Amino acid sequence: MFSTYHTSGFYCAPVTKGLMTLMVLLSITVNIPLSAFRPWFQITPRSIFELLQMDKYLAARFVFLDPKDIICASALFYQFRIFERRYGSAKFMNYILGTFSLSMAFELLAILVLECIDFHIGFVPTGPWGPLFALYIPYFCDIPRVAVTQLWGIPFTGKSITYLIGLQMMSTSVESLILAVCGLLSGMMYKNDFLMLQSWLRVPQPVAKLANGTLGRLLHTPSPPDLQKPMGATLEIQRTLYMEQMEQQLMQSRMAAFHQPPTFNAFGLFGQVHQQNNAQQSEEQVQFLVSMGFSRERAVEALRRANNDLGSATSILLSTGQ
Repeated sequence: MFSTYHTSGFYCAPVTKGLMTLMVLLSITVNIPLSAFRPWFQITPRSIFELLQMDKYLAARFVFLDPKDIICASALFYQFRIFERRYGSAKFMNYILGTFSLSMAFELLAILVLECIDFHIGFVPTGPWGPLFALYIPYFCDIPRVAVTQLWGIPFTGKSITYLIGLQMMSTSVESLILAVCGLLSGMMYKNDFLMLQSWLRVPQPVAKLANGTLGRLLHTPSPPDLQKPMGATLEIQRTLYMEQMEQQLMQSRMAAFHQPPTFNAFGLFGQVHQQNNAQQSEEQVQFLVSMGFSRERAVEALRRANNDLGSATSILLSTGQ
């Protein structure tokens, strides 16, 4: 349920591989063999605005001191590698750099405002909170929601665990909540190209070419042997992949229902129970088509024309091109 796409490691994701490796190695080094230097990364509002230790503040953005945050951030970065495959490594790196810069500006502004209103905070959490939570914006907007199961009546999708990990990180303290909100704001501003940020807040082209010729070869991951077809890098391909996945799930559920023994109830043979299952299955089909970007009215009409066949309904919606 955690993986939204094909689990092929860091294939076509060298930037994510490099960032994760650097983050984990630095964090482990500071926490274990060089634990005596941990206080150097502990930043307070006084060290920022009175002692002007901006170098320490910048260095603290690359290291996690909390082991829990190391594990959670690694899991999230690994999940968000799908955006590097979708955007390309250069554009993905521009997104990381842009949201990193914006989130740091928001963090400093938020801490300054809180100090001015006498709301004193403790140590500022370390680590790249800004770009990490900024990636939740395209994750929420661009990745379709596909229902997987229900727990106590609450629907769980393939995206639920990713949200729960982020909620766990941001709920640790007031300071972590502030950094997470700053990251989300930076992601919204960069995605919407506020003040044309995407045109000027980016990695210079010569630097990108140099990194690709040196670090790119080092971080290259060969194509996995079990990859029989290209991964979906566009929304249209991803829609096709999700359609195939849903068709397989529906086929399995139909086979399981076919092999179930007859069930008797107060309303007769198969009566009310099977009617409820059909209604619920139809609603799942509607929600799936809505998550692909189609309106609910068009999804319902397409399912009606296709006699509730999801594959045929999807073909009808895609063929209309509206």
